[in-house]
Amino acid sequence: MTSLARALQLLSYAAIALAFAVSAVAEMIGQDSFENSNFSPIWSQTKGITIQNSGRANATHGFASLSSNGGKLVGTLAIPNKSAHGLSDFSIEFFFRTRNTIKSMFNLQIEGSKIATASSSESVLNLCYEAQKGWGISAGSNGSTSWQPIAGMKPISLDAWYRFQFVGRNWGETNAYCNLQLSNPNGTAFTTSTTNLVYFQGSNFQLDIQLAQHFALVNTAAGKSDFDVDEVSITAITPYKGTVVRDVNMKTLFGKVMCGYQGWFGAPGDGSSERGWRHWTKNRGPLADGNARVDFWPDVSELI
Repeated sequence: MTSLARALQLLSYAAIALAFAVSAVAEMIGQDSFENSNFSPIWSQTKGITIQNSGRANATHGFASLSSNGGKLVGTLAIPNKSAHGLSDFSIEFFFRTRNTIKSMFNLQIEGSKIATASSSESVLNLCYEAQKGWGISAGSNGSTSWQPIAGMKPISLDAWYRFQFVGRNWGETNAYCNLQLSNPNGTAFTTSTTNLVYFQGSNFQLDIQLAQHFALVNTAAGKSDFDVDEVSITAITPYKGTVVRDVNMKTLFGKVMCGYQGWFGAPGDGSSERGWRHWTKNRGPLADGNARVDFWPDVSELI
């Protein structure tokens, strides 16, 4: 990819990020990287959890291993001292790993007034992954269970860490929906996504929907099939409710913010006519300690 093409790509990512920033404000309300045996205050219940310190995700030292047959982490979705009744817009992000490609089964459950359990019939939304079926939403009604497959989500590889994000929007309203994002095996950038999922628990969901108050990560696999979790973060999203300008006056710069990207930086293999590290280094040679010219640069991996 040439420097100009890369610059245009980064500029498009920045535009997407800016659009999101204008439409919503995110506030981190809890996280847990399982660095020691002390669980984060976000958890209201832990069952069948073992903290491990070898083979973790990303650059952390520990992770939580959920035992099969119901190991679970139950968390609270609320802003301390603000939203005791739950959240309307929120995101749940974490890394996960499965150990058995044949038996792997785990759920992410979202609940309103009740604390989520291993039973799909008690959750408002029961997002599942089963090795034999793939991704789907399981729903129970009148003693029967249905399975709604989710298109676009890739199957999980054995013993690989994945970064996953669940975003719930408009919870407590009749137009509630959720979005999902997933990385490649052992990757950090999201490469797979599905949006506007509206298949929730029960036919009367749209009539009695509540704010999201609890979530649970549950290992529902039988036998020996651990489910590992790391780097959990919970974010409350506050939708922008200010003035929206529909028509832009193209004849003036007054009242506007100008953004630009200078694409003169080059790197080996980028396809440009000038080879080597152009503008990255103080002197000719590789980009290395003591020869870096730039002070810092933004991490845009989550925008790719």
